Amino acid sequence: MKTMTLIICTMLLVTSYSLAGAVVYTGAMENRTGLPFIAGFTGQSRAWTTGGNANAGGNGTDGLRLEWQADNETTPGSWTYTYRVLRGTARNHGFAYFDIETASDFTAADVLSFQPVSATDISGAPLGNLTTIISLSNPVNFTAVHDYSNAAVTEANVTTALNNTELSHYSGDPGIAPAGQPGLLASDTPTAGPIAHPFFGLRVTFPGILAVSTFNVKAWEFRLVSKRAPMWGSFFGWGGQTSTTPFWYTNFHNNNIDNPSRLSLAPATSLTGAPPYQGWILVPGPLPTVLSTTPAGGAANVPGTEPVTAVFGGDIDPVTITPVTFNLGVGRNGTVSYDPATKTATFTPTLPLPGNAAITATILGGAAGVKDLAGNALAANKVWSFTTALVDTVAPTVVATIPSDGSIFVPVTAALTATFSEEIDPATLTATSFTIAGITGTTSYNAATRTATFTPSAPLANNTVYTATLTTGVKDVAGNAMSVAKSWNFTTIPVETILPAVAATVPNDATFDVTVTRPITATFSEAMDPATINTANFSIAGVTGTVSYDAATNTAALTPDATLALATNYVATIATAVKDLAGNALPKPKVWSFTTSPTPPAALPDGILITGETQATIQDAVKVLRLALNLDQATQNDLNHGDVAPLGPDGKPQPDGKINIGDVVVILRKAVGLVSW
Repeated sequence: MKTMTLIICTMLLVTSYSLAGAVVYTGAMENRTGLPFIAGFTGQSRAWTTGGNANAGGNGTDGLRLEWQADNETTPGSWTYTYRVLRGTARNHGFAYFDIETASDFTAADVLSFQPVSATDISGAPLGNLTTIISLSNPVNFTAVHDYSNAAVTEANVTTALNNTELSHYSGDPGIAPAGQPGLLASDTPTAGPIAHPFFGLRVTFPGILAVSTFNVKAWEFRLVSKRAPMWGSFFGWGGQTSTTPFWYTNFHNNNIDNPSRLSLAPATSLTGAPPYQGWILVPGPLPTVLSTTPAGGAANVPGTEPVTAVFGGDIDPVTITPVTFNLGVGRNGTVSYDPATKTATFTPTLPLPGNAAITATILGGAAGVKDLAGNALAANKVWSFTTALVDTVAPTVVATIPSDGSIFVPVTAALTATFSEEIDPATLTATSFTIAGITGTTSYNAATRTATFTPSAPLANNTVYTATLTTGVKDVAGNAMSVAKSWNFTTIPVETILPAVAATVPNDATFDVTVTRPITATFSEAMDPATINTANFSIAGVTGTVSYDAATNTAALTPDATLALATNYVATIATAVKDLAGNALPKPKVWSFTTSPTPPAALPDGILITGETQATIQDAVKVLRLALNLDQATQNDLNHGDVAPLGPDGKPQPDGKINIGDVVVILRKAVGLVSW
């Protein structure tokens, strides 16, 4: 037995109507006695009977009819596709497969349900257990082979009116005979055999055994519920023949299926079914839709220079994206473009949109609107509105500079900053719009603080007056330029030859009984360059920690990451890389050592410095005041008990490694009962 293909459909009727807002499309293809062949088909059936060709006088009892319907009311929110085949009584073969071409991006997830509704066997008796005997495949690539060459056809007996010459055109070779006409002469007989027709889609399988041609289902109906909207596609119905029984229907298709350059779906412009769309049915596929827009509908404060975009579902024909089909209303001109990779159309206004205005964007649907590559139009206009931002006409100003105008003793390594009244367009801050006369450098911008920075490429000269300028080339994000240039002067620090020194350390060199939790500090003889005070230049051998600098007291502090070991000698070093503001380095390293206490420190300093007391008193506050004023030299015990400031959020001391007025105030408040810990 050989699988054969034969076109059986000779007429397509399509109607559409609406029920309570629902859309329903219906159509039928049939082969009945006396119906003419339809131009455009690769091949079509004749109503074969054992007594002869119905169109040549036979009884026509083998007519076939395919009916289909697509609607969105049977299963609201989805599309239900119903397919039904009816046939006459003259043939005793049934269907093996019914294949439906779909869009190439159709997936199994797009099938919500598959339901066989009814089926009858070759005697007309209803079949049961339909869901177990009729099945649906996942969407895959198929190749249907149509073979109508002489070698593939075996006539059953002399009573069969079918002959090879009438099959010549059915081979799928349109060069043998005119489209829609059977071959009539021996010269029309094709020399080639099978013709492959690849397509992507779904296959419905009916019960039967191909080898003995026992296909049980001759009439059937099933429903397919899908997420996908209708588009035009092709279909195939497969049966078979043997050497003892003439074949009848096996395949339906339109001649476009043989065109390797065809689109995935038919190029239909409407659902009227008018030529050349006869021979196609509605199948699940992606009608063009607008998935998202930027700005979104209802968006506010949209910049007037922002392009408007729309992302489509489906491949759009770029020719249909025009300033007419995609517009922002009368008088708002612009250019349009389409990116097929992202399926995104963009409208770019020629001029900025007016501020604080309601803008309505429209993408036209229908026959004159946007269409996909298959010619399917957007079902309806896509309309959305947004509001533009209030137009900013206020020019930016400079509200602060560092150094300020007229500053003196400015470090030669300083960077200049300017803070603006509003957010600035960083692209307008350049080497020509932010300058220091005679100096090269780089500019940067911090949007969070609205601050521009000019960093000289090399240190400035000492004792020199410099002029910094911000030109009117600086603009805010709305495009408003500074109304006038901003210039200011400053003078760098004179040349200084006095070298810095370490005036004091805490603890002092060779100190014993140092608490293991205190920071190590060094106070300098003059103001230092904070950039040189770091962990590379201030260290304790074998200890890691953080380094800070207090410009008010010229004091650097190293706070260990972990508690120091008990009864251990440590060596602290300040390197010569430490410099003052004039760039003078420490003449030699400062090295000192200390030994930690052999016993753990008290949990917290208690503010009790006088021996024999059990609570802080006014006398303790007086003693700490003398230490803070440097009238007395603080001992390690004084630090262990008197370094109580500042108090933390929990009201407990957070020692800072030094005795100062803050410690006096805290101890005094504790002495009079205002605080406690």
